Amino acid sequence: MKDRREFEDCISWISKVTSREGFIPEHIALEKDYLEWKENEIEFSERIIKGMQRAESFKSLVEGAICWAVPLGWAQAEHALLEEASQR
Repeated sequence: MKDRREFEDCISWISKVTSREGFIPEHIALEKDYLEWKENEIEFSERIIKGMQRAESFKSLVEGAICWAVPLGWAQAEHALLEEASQR
């Protein structure tokens, strides 16, 4: 039954980092690591600044996590396969 428990833990964690729209992020960083990167980043293009604003406004249920680059297409597909497998 260990595999089923690990499966349920994985699905639970994914649901915690998924956006309200159902999107899974590409990157998840500890808030302290994200803030350190932000402080030391030397190239802030408009794309990066917009991404940072989205990441900082994203409310993850994983405390202390910053989710970046939402959505990630292949992760969405893998999650759909996991959901399908859970119905078996």
